[in-house]
Order: sequence, then C-alpha cells, then structure tokens
Amino acid sequence: MNDCETQADWTLSDSGTFDRAVGATGKRVGSNCLKLTSTAATDNSQYVQTVVIDESVILPLGPNGHKQQDWTDTAYIGFWTHAEDSAEYGADGEMKWALVNDGTVSAKQDITGIVGTEHQWMQIDISGLPRDKVEAIRFYSNNPATAEDLYIDNIIRYKYELGGAPVFGCYYYITSGTTLTEAEGVKWTIDGLAAASATETVSDLGPAILGASTLLGTAARNKYGMIPGKFILMVKASGSTTAGEGLQSSAANTYKDADSGSMEHSPLKGLEAAGAASDWIFAIYDTAGQQI
Repeated sequence: MNDCETQADWTLSDSGTFDRAVGATGKRVGSNCLKLTSTAATDNSQYVQTVVIDESVILPLGPNGHKQQDWTDTAYIGFWTHAEDSAEYGADGEMKWALVNDGTVSAKQDITGIVGTEHQWMQIDISGLPRDKVEAIRFYSNNPATAEDLYIDNIIRYKYELGGAPVFGCYYYITSGTTLTEAEGVKWTIDGLAAASATETVSDLGPAILGASTLLGTAARNKYGMIPGKFILMVKASGSTTAGEGLQSSAANTYKDADSGSMEHSPLKGLEAAGAASDWIFAIYDTAGQQI
C-alpha cells in the first residue's frame, strides 16, 4: 500500500502542530520509515494524509473522474509501529487511523499504545467500513504531550490474518533489486527473499518456485516466491528469543523460546530473534523442532 520510504508522500493538516519526517532509525523494513511528531499538543483534529496508496504510487484516475480504489477485497490494514522512548504515544488512542472513502472520513480507530521500544505490528479491522471508493488514509494525533514521536513502517492491506498479523504461508515477496533463479535456494530476510547463504543459516528456506526462470524483486514488493512445504507467519514474543530456536506458546497469545530439552515439541521456529516482550517476529511452522 505505502512503504513509508518517502515523507513527501504525506501531507499535513497542521504543520507545526502535528508533523512528519523521515525516520531512518525507527525503520523495520527498507531504508526509512514515517516519523510522526506531536510538535505541540494535539486534540484528534490534526492529521497526516497520503493518497499514495497503490503500491506506493498515486491512484490512477478512474472512469468517474476521481482517484479511487475498491478495497472490498480487504479486511485488514497492518503496519509496524515503534517508539524510541517507551513513554511516547504509550496510551491507546493517542494516535488514531482513518480512511477516506468517496470524500467521507471513516470512524477513527485507535492505535494501540506503544509498549517499550520494540517493533510491534498494528492490525486494524476495516471489514465493517465503506471501502469501495478509497481515496486516502490518515493518521490523527490525539496526544496532549509535546515532542513525542511515533514511527510507522510498511503499511499493507490483506484479507486473512492469524493471531493479529497477516498470513504469508508459503509465499513471501522478493527483496527489491534482487534477482532469484527458479528452483535455487532462498533465505528469508525482513526485506524479502534473497539467495540462500553459502553456509547454512537459520533463515534458509530451500528452493523457491517463481513461475519464471528468474524473477526480479521490485520496490513495490509485488513479486513473490513460493517455498513448497513452508508456512511463514508473524508472532508476538513474551520475552527475548533466539533466532533458529523452537518457539512454544506462552501467555496471552504470545510465544517464547522452547524449554530446554523440548525443542522437538515446539510448533514454530524463529526466523529472527525477539529483543523483548511485545516484539513481533517472523517464524515458520515446518522445521520448528530442529534447532540449528
């Protein structure tokens, strides 16, 4: 939808009160993210908006003379959130989200308060909203505090979710600028599939089906490889975890490193490490019990 790489994609309703900038230090995917700042106290009327919502490009002009897109195939919007300071935008609803459909702003939906400084996945259910003529998306600030920052990255829309995050399954997008070869080994990275390592790593996934002899990843992240037998998903950690180790269920729909001696009972394997509680990480179902 929007990769949050370019701050110029976003316009401001109240410059000097609620502002935006490039936030390289808060990024999760790519090189940059969107940094939102309550320069002054905000009251839920100040917003930043983008119409660049079609794979990070502006919508084409439709037959009705408007730049609109039908999102009735979409049930959820999701994106990464992050704070450099755990106290900033830490309460539910201090930041809100809305879409603009055929000139009408939807009901504003709360963004969950940021816990700690880990990257967290925020999912918003839009299945009940009018969304047949979407024109823009907005972030509203409802924060009485000043000089607080919230980082947003990699906004996507999707139909199916599992545990509060999108389901990737055996498909994952190819890293921008990377050319993969049909049936050759690939590895997972947060930026997309890449050629497998010369030596085995925890993120190696095996051969990929591309539907072509070679396939080049794009900045729009719309070129995918299929890894037979794998199931890629995102999970929320209950504490720090180790990349490559088995993960087992913890409290409140979260996961933790498997208990010592119980790797064979783990339902998942972490493709990356979690830094602390509330960190969202990528995992796979298939080789969970095999610690590498």
